[in-house]
Amino acid sequence: MHESRTSLSTWLATHADVICISLVLLMMYVAPFHRALSFPPSESNDLRFLSQVSKVSNPLKYLAGDWGEAPYMSGEYGMYRPIHPISLWLVYKGFGVWALPNQFINLALHFSNVLMLLITLLRIHKDRVCAALFSALFMASVYTVSPAIWVTDRADLQVGLALLLLIYHVVTSGERHSPLNAWYVLLLSGFALLSKESGIVVPLLAALVSAHRSPTNAQRIRRGAPYVLIVGAYMFMRFLMFGSHAAAYHNGGYLFGVQYYSTFNDLPEHLRTASLVDNFVKNILAMFVPLFSEMGQWDFGKKALLGTAATMALVVLSSKKLTTLQWYCLGIIVLNAAIHFQIFRFRTLYVAQIAFCVFLGASRVVGPETRRQMTVAMASVVLFLSLISVDNYVLANYVSRNAELYDRKLETTMKMYPGRIDPDIAQRVLNYYK
Repeated sequence: MHESRTSLSTWLATHADVICISLVLLMMYVAPFHRALSFPPSESNDLRFLSQVSKVSNPLKYLAGDWGEAPYMSGEYGMYRPIHPISLWLVYKGFGVWALPNQFINLALHFSNVLMLLITLLRIHKDRVCAALFSALFMASVYTVSPAIWVTDRADLQVGLALLLLIYHVVTSGERHSPLNAWYVLLLSGFALLSKESGIVVPLLAALVSAHRSPTNAQRIRRGAPYVLIVGAYMFMRFLMFGSHAAAYHNGGYLFGVQYYSTFNDLPEHLRTASLVDNFVKNILAMFVPLFSEMGQWDFGKKALLGTAATMALVVLSSKKLTTLQWYCLGIIVLNAAIHFQIFRFRTLYVAQIAFCVFLGASRVVGPETRRQMTVAMASVVLFLSLISVDNYVLANYVSRNAELYDRKLETTMKMYPGRIDPDIAQRVLNYYK
């Protein structure tokens, strides 16, 4: 017993600074995000999910098909994200329409990702201030707030966790000059691919790292083959389930940041390819020049311009001489953009924001004191603006979701999605929260 207490005391003393940073981050997290725990499940996506899982007797069926929404609203595609509806089914069976357990799971997952990022950055270098700031930038970002508070975006959090665990493994294995642990990476890849389509970035990154670290072509093939094979198996499985719509996903946006379109098919044929290129470019550009609104419209407001100037300064300060890990992060951002070439939404940049914050933390900027001071100053500006935007976003969602209940908007929502929202579920939500 005495030895256990001594070991615990030693561990606490050794990691006291990390614990303090984590507690500070937690307080910063609770301040804007706590309202999400009081969200009622009155938003249309929540109601559709509840309606769907309430009718399922065996949740394992999700492993062999889409998440219950196919054909989706447009009737064009389905989505394979089995872990998400299985978790929703379990919560529904245990708690019914009570939203707090699901909201807590999302918030806990996002903060777990924040801590995983912090641990990774502290492993890369010992600068506690920069590691804390970059972790906070990921925690409170317009690109990460939606998955944290929207139960329907939980799959992004799961992919983020798998990616962060892989990046940490890349860092630690690089220190030992050893190859990636194939079984561990395949486990992470399976988890990511069962979470969401964007999970494909995990095995692709593993293949990229394996190829880069292998001195011969034979080793590149041997080490990278398992990850290429799992990607191939995943794509083949999607084709069997969804046929020609295996990679289909289209939504509205702003072409070139100016011309609004509600669906991809609304565009003239000669502009459809242009919209795909436009989305790809914006998914990359938004990380370094954040001048776009949620749907991709140009935003030249004062706050956006100030945030963009500070972000660009951070990128310049961090790009004097790129490290290997920074190149990997740029690869993740490009891969994420390629995966989401059919849409631009802030929530699809969750993975890219992880890569961007690791990019900043993996730079050599922590060396020269002047550059470090400028980095801390610019990161603080971006963080301050992000906290304001995130707080406003969470508050607006809190107000709108309660308005759904008290202004009789559920009836309108149900008419928008005929047959997809169970009237009994909607009534149970009303009875529970009113």
